[in-house]
Amino acid sequence: MSIEKASWRKGFATEALSVVLHYLAEEEEIAAITAWCASGNIGSRRAMEKAGMMRVNIEKDVLTIGDAAFDRLWYKYPG
Repeated sequence: MSIEKASWRKGFATEALSVVLHYLAEEEEIAAITAWCASGNIGSRRAMEKAGMMRVNIEKDVLTIGDAAFDRLWYKYPG
C-alpha cells in the first residue's frame, strides 16, 4: 500500500489497513495474517501497530535499501 506524501500522518493507512484486516479475519475467516516492513519505515510500523498487529519477529540486517541495511520486522494479526 502506498499513500501520497501530502496525506501522511492523517490516519488513512491505519484506517484502510484496519478495514482490510477486519474483512480478512471476520468475513474470510483467515486465522492469521502476516506482514513485514523495514525497520526504518516508521509510518508502516505505526500503521500496523495501531491497526492491531503485533510484532512477532525481527530479522537483523536482511534488507538493503540504497547503502543502508535494515532489519525486517514481522507482524501478525490477530496477535
